[in-house]
Amino acid sequence: MSVAVHDEHETELLNQHPQLQTIWAELDLPEGWRAEILEGTIVVSPAPAIRHNRIANALSRTLGSAIPSDWEIYQTQAVRIAPTGDIYIPDLLVYPVEHLPADVKELVISAELALLVVEITSPSSLNNDRVRKLRGYASDVDSGVFTPEI
Repeated sequence: MSVAVHDEHETELLNQHPQLQTIWAELDLPEGWRAEILEGTIVVSPAPAIRHNRIANALSRTLGSAIPSDWEIYQTQAVRIAPTGDIYIPDLLVYPVEHLPADVKELVISAELALLVVEITSPSSLNNDRVRKLRGYASDVDSGVFTPEI
């Protein structure tokens, strides 16, 4: 069981810096690299290793045969954590098609509507994936009102 504690004062401070989202959207990174906003800081990560991709692929194949056709699986979709304005790119995301934005050019979707987010950890990503992102995902779930019918 995991427990995440969220500091409301920290959320207020992060939301005072919306220019981070503009900077994030305008970054020109090498192919495969990803940039996220974690607790008000832009964090850039290299392309994942083959082992990471194989795990994501295996999980995606398994989920693909189990989820309804009106849900989709993504491996590179950015999600916004509403309470903080942070932007994460989970390693795997299951999302209801009906809640995708009408504008197909939209870069970021709402994390609170995700049915499943997966972070595949490595020694270099443990703190970000198991602590910082967990805290962010938990804050978004606490603020959300979406309850999927399964």
